Amino acid sequence: MFRVEWIQSALERSFENICAFVQVNLVTNEIISRALVLWNANRALEAGELLSTQIPDVVRPIWATRILDLCRGRIRFPLAVHAVSFIAKHRFLWRWGHVAFDEVRCLTLRYEKSKNKNELYGCLLYLAENCAKITYNATNPLDPFDDDVGAWMVSCLRYLVDKVNDPEFETQAWQLATHIEP
Repeated sequence: MFRVEWIQSALERSFENICAFVQVNLVTNEIISRALVLWNANRALEAGELLSTQIPDVVRPIWATRILDLCRGRIRFPLAVHAVSFIAKHRFLWRWGHVAFDEVRCLTLRYEKSKNKNELYGCLLYLAENCAKITYNATNPLDPFDDDVGAWMVSCLRYLVDKVNDPEFETQAWQLATHIEP
């Protein structure tokens, strides 16, 4: 009996992933073009809202961790940020997203109280918080984080892009923000 239940569960997850892929492919170039206009007009939160609402919950953690990983490559990061990325990449760990958020949030609060602030480091912490929230929300919990967290992910990304001030990094960031396929 156990094998039948396991196979049925695996088939249901596969079907869910296929449906998510089909839904993602329905995102039009028009939506991406409108989001780019907003991104370039320093209205990244609105661009993020437009993009993130097109992404099914089962794909959002992968999308968010790609963005986080790009930024981790630019900034020295604590272990808690690495943990968020690891959890987001493994669906069976997504329920731990809240715990990961709590760990990063402690670092963020310490950062916000400090006198000497490295804005890139702070922004990376905010990105990691948002990635953890997105990951946890993908489990359809009874106590989800705010539903606009995907928009904030893009907004934090834009802020980091502006601080880094590197056209190549901006191109990579935009490509990942709009790469919403699994």
